[in-house]
Amino acid sequence: MTSTPLPLLGPDETPKAAICHPDQMGRTALEHVIVANGFDVMVEAEHAPGLLQALQFASVHLVVVENALSGTLGMDIIGDLVKRESQTQVVLVTNDISLRDEALGKGAWAIAPRGDAAAMERILGEILHYLRTGERRGGGDRRSGAERRETQDWSKVTSERRSGSDRRRAERRDD
Repeated sequence: MTSTPLPLLGPDETPKAAICHPDQMGRTALEHVIVANGFDVMVEAEHAPGLLQALQFASVHLVVVENALSGTLGMDIIGDLVKRESQTQVVLVTNDISLRDEALGKGAWAIAPRGDAAAMERILGEILHYLRTGERRGGGDRRSGAERRETQDWSKVTSERRSGSDRRRAERRDD
């Protein structure tokens, strides 16, 4: 049984989330960050079978899953989550950043380093933006190095830098 697909969110709608973490304190910490960033947590599970079973009866926009689950890895269920809920965004929480490419290849939105609330908040903000607009900001709105150089306004560069002086030493640099 697959739940009904979710449309884009309206401006007053609150997206729904699910958390899968083997530790109650971990689930609580994730819930606080997720709720503080505009989501309602509808499902909490401590292992993969419980999460997959609960998602048969609840449609969510976001699933945050810890990689180190009891009996399996969060990485191993990403494909199942994406297959069941094609419009659900999955975030894998792990300390092993080398899993990034594999997780993205399986359909995850991103991986979040365990305990890095700032990274999780950035990821949740990107997902919320996507759910409201349908546009993915992917990795932020940063310009590439070439773009930055092309648009550099050299009149804004400080006189200290133009003069070659070093403020740490009162002498002139010989670059």
